[in-house]
Amino acid sequence: MVSKKKIQLAFLALICLASCSDSNLQEYRSRKSSDSITTTERAFDVAIEYTELGNLRAIMYSPELSGKKQAEDPYMEMKKGVEVEFIDDNGALESYLTSEYAISFNKSKKVILKRNVDVMNIKGERFLTEELTWDQKTKKVRTNKDVWIFTDGQITHGTGFESDQSFSEYTITGFVGQANVNNHDSLSRNRATLLSRRRNKHN
Repeated sequence: MVSKKKIQLAFLALICLASCSDSNLQEYRSRKSSDSITTTERAFDVAIEYTELGNLRAIMYSPELSGKKQAEDPYMEMKKGVEVEFIDDNGALESYLTSEYAISFNKSKKVILKRNVDVMNIKGERFLTEELTWDQKTKKVRTNKDVWIFTDGQITHGTGFESDQSFSEYTITGFVGQANVNNHDSLSRNRATLLSRRRNKHN
């Protein structure tokens, strides 16, 4: 028969164990919370190169960059705008993009560009939208926002857009409207500006 004294001792041991477990749990939670606190790193006048199998595929320029390497999906944020040059297989510039804001995620390999996103391809065609997502894994860019496309003789308005990085092969999800314009000279100037930019930037 178990004595009352032994029962009391066992009861006290359980209380002590529970107390210690709670203490350890609180310590673990505290340590976990502390580990999740990340510091923001900053850099100025940066040029980020994106490569694939050793080949340069894009260069992103920004006057200021901040980021957190220890986040669940480490990211780089560019609050003062970006310029992106997309490079083809021969090392030549195939399209050029600017926006007022961008954030690049390391694990998902996606870059989200926002506010006055302005793109120009090697033909001189121009694409305007308020948000664009660049998926480095699929080499695609897409948006579900309104987009305006300026091609030779036409302006096309649509909602939803997907393209390759060269912006030469693209589809519009929802067609809104189209207008005929005389913009041939504008396209020629755009193309000349694009080619000149590449030479000046890298000579």
